Amino acid sequence: MKKSPKISVITVVYNNATELQSTIDSVVEQTYLDVEFIIIDGGSTDGTLNIIEKNNNFIDCWISEPDKGIYDAMNKGTQISSGDYIIFINSGDKFFHKEVLANVINLSGCKNDVIYGDHWTLKSYKNDGHYKAKNLRKLKYGMICSHQSMLFKLKLLMERGYSYNYGTAADYELLCYLYSKGASFFKLDDVIISYYQAGGVSDKKRIKSLCNSYKAYRDNLRSTFDIKFFYLWRLTMETGKLIFRWVKVKC
Repeated sequence: MKKSPKISVITVVYNNATELQSTIDSVVEQTYLDVEFIIIDGGSTDGTLNIIEKNNNFIDCWISEPDKGIYDAMNKGTQISSGDYIIFINSGDKFFHKEVLANVINLSGCKNDVIYGDHWTLKSYKNDGHYKAKNLRKLKYGMICSHQSMLFKLKLLMERGYSYNYGTAADYELLCYLYSKGASFFKLDDVIISYYQAGGVSDKKRIKSLCNSYKAYRDNLRSTFDIKFFYLWRLTMETGKLIFRWVKVKC
């Protein structure tokens, strides 16, 4: 019989003692048996280490040291992983339910380089709820799903990892890079993989994030007129929102 793949779950955390335990519980509760759990802490000072040490029996490996940001921490986690696939469930995020990894493995067949599905957004500036993963042809317009709902073959990230040249769009740039190199993607239809907490840096700095996303696509794939028009339209819309908020505050 074919051996089931080993899944490395990597959690990146920095000073998030209030939410880390729920993330750990979400990983530990998974019914899928062959899971490696790694936590990369950025040198927290708020009690996060106490939570990590309390759960030490459930964690295969953890590191606590200063880093250069979330993508540096994610690259660190990748380099010490031993799974066939990697998924990043960072502090504050969770698996949608305890059967998620088992379902993903059974439904996908594990023949592809990247496996992805839906996510459930929390604390969104738009609407909380179920967000469906998009087809790969939509990649030119941005992320096709939450990064917390993607599994990557470890060997791919070992070879390349996340670039530090694209700010908060490094996860999107990685997808563009993998697609440009012929990586195979498999979309799970109507399978919610993760709870994702919105409100991060990329949500707060929309204009900068859009500029980095365009750069990520342009540097890996062909930037056609429709792509340029799309990003110009998005930048115009976001700039308009900022001006409206500024006027509202001044008035």
